[in-house]
Amino acid sequence: MFTFKLQSILNYRQSIEEKKLLEFAAGQKRLKQEEHRLSKIRKEKTLLLEQWKTLQVTPFPAADISLFHAYHETCKTKEISQLEVVRLAGEEVQLLREALLEAVQKRKVMDNLSAGQEQDYQKKLAARERGIADETAVMRFIRKKK
Repeated sequence: MFTFKLQSILNYRQSIEEKKLLEFAAGQKRLKQEEHRLSKIRKEKTLLLEQWKTLQVTPFPAADISLFHAYHETCKTKEISQLEVVRLAGEEVQLLREALLEAVQKRKVMDNLSAGQEQDYQKKLAARERGIADETAVMRFIRKKK
């Protein structure tokens, strides 16, 4: 029976790959959440501008313009800061993706090594079995001749 001598290393690399995959998935989830927050901020800003346009049709107090403008500036500030958060989350996801790819490559190297060693083992085993079968055939032939 074939046993891979570096199985513990292969198991370790598989566990590292699984850990990196979980971290990558968590990073993607965070990125989606931050993008959703940005989307909500933009929708709120758009809704504010629509309300402002409808307000212009009728007479309104000048103080309302000041309030709308102040709230619009607040929304712009939130949007800018959220864009930075999304950018940082995107960079983090990219780093996690690279780490995951590196872990996958290391595990695949070990998988290929294991497969190669198992194939060599199977070839040697088959050669040994052929040798035994040949020897048995020769012994039968010799017994029949006697």
